[in-house]
This record gives sequence, C-alpha cells and structure tokens, in this order.
Amino acid sequence: MSDLDDLPGQMIELRQLIVEAHSAIADMDRLLRQLRQQSADAAAQMRKDAERTANDLIAELVRHLQVQQNQASADLNRAVDRARVAVIDSLTMTRLQPDGKGGYKVQWARGRFDEAVPLPPVPPGRTTATLAAIPPGLRKPDGQRGRRSR
Repeated sequence: MSDLDDLPGQMIELRQLIVEAHSAIADMDRLLRQLRQQSADAAAQMRKDAERTANDLIAELVRHLQVQQNQASADLNRAVDRARVAVIDSLTMTRLQPDGKGGYKVQWARGRFDEAVPLPPVPPGRTTATLAAIPPGLRKPDGQRGRRSR
C-alpha cells in the first residue's frame, strides 16, 4: 500500500484534526473573553474596595482629628477661664489709700503689679533709646508722649 492509497484516510483525519483545532481555538477564545471579563470585574471590585477602604480611613482620621480638636478646644477654654479669673482677681482692688504726695496707693487682691520689670537692652552704639529708634508707624505725632488727646 502506498502513501497515495492512504491519502483519503489521512485527509479525513486531517479534516477531523482541523475541526478539533477550530473547536479548541473557539474554546480558548471563549475562555480568554471570560478571563478578560473576570479580570475587568476583579479590577473594578478592587477599585471599589480600595475607595471604600480609603474613605473609611479618611473618615477615621477626620474623627480622630475632630477628637483632638475638641480636646484642644476644651483645654484652651479651661486655660482662658483660668486666665480670665486670674486677671479679674489681679485687677480687683482691695485697698486704696493716699500716698501723701497727692496720689493714691492701690493694693490689688493678688498683690501688686511688679514695678521692677527690667528694661529692654539699649541697641549697640547708642547710649539711650531715642524716639528715632521707634518705628514711624508707632510714634505719636510731633514726638508727643503719653496719651493722645481725643
């Protein structure tokens, strides 16, 4: 038997292999489409999960910052209240008596204000602070001293 005699059988077998190959390729195409769709769905779900996680973390951070801000506000309110009481107590006059020179000596509830606060240092090269050392926006007109008349 020669190869030519077997040719019709080989042709039938080759056609069968081609049909099977086409079927396998169609199956692979279908699987690739499914894989691409599943990959796209998984990516979309991962984006949603990442967005939800990020939003949850941001919300947690915002809550934490608000707690810290509320605590800082409460601490500040307590400090302001203490300072207000201290200032009012310090400015409450307990005694007013003549000083013998035509003025009065005031005694405050929490003691007296400190009269011996040290002066700031004299700038280098000067012997005393002068009006020229005061910035123009802070000077009184015509070198006046004390309170302005209204």
